[in-house]
Amino acid sequence: MMDISVIRRGLTRGNPLAAPKNVDWTFRSRDGAPMPVFSLPMYDWPEIRKATDAWAGGIAAHLREQGFSDAPLNLSRRDRYHDDWNGPDLLLSQSCGYPLSHEFSGALLPVATPHYAVEGCSGPAFSSFIFARAADGIRALTDLRGQTCVINNRGSMSGMLALKLVFAPYADNGDFFADTV
Repeated sequence: MMDISVIRRGLTRGNPLAAPKNVDWTFRSRDGAPMPVFSLPMYDWPEIRKATDAWAGGIAAHLREQGFSDAPLNLSRRDRYHDDWNGPDLLLSQSCGYPLSHEFSGALLPVATPHYAVEGCSGPAFSSFIFARAADGIRALTDLRGQTCVINNRGSMSGMLALKLVFAPYADNGDFFADTV
């Protein structure tokens, strides 16, 4: 399973990192200045902002080497990153696999999948973890029946869909948790 993909609108067939000749990559802001959108919103937390910026700098440098002279040096950091994915100024962004394969299917094209050097990850594959308070005495997945489940995002492959697949065999008519927030 892939957790995230980097995406860009308007690609043609061929090398996805080479600048297509038939696409106008000069996007304009309201005042007419070029302004392509480049974002890496999925894990852009304050605690790892320096690492995200370093990653973005490497991607931007590579894009410029490949002919994308307008590739922004700074990331777009909107709270509503879905707006970037819907916008005409999107150059490159990052998405969880679920919205990429559902809501944005056909509108966005995957061009790369990061390989994280993190325990539980192998290449583009990821791991999700299920946590419970030690004081609750949870020893098996079935001990969570009727509890409240907290997820990171209803549109997340790793935070919602993977969890759903784990608990589906234990569900009664589709119900397992008392509530999901």
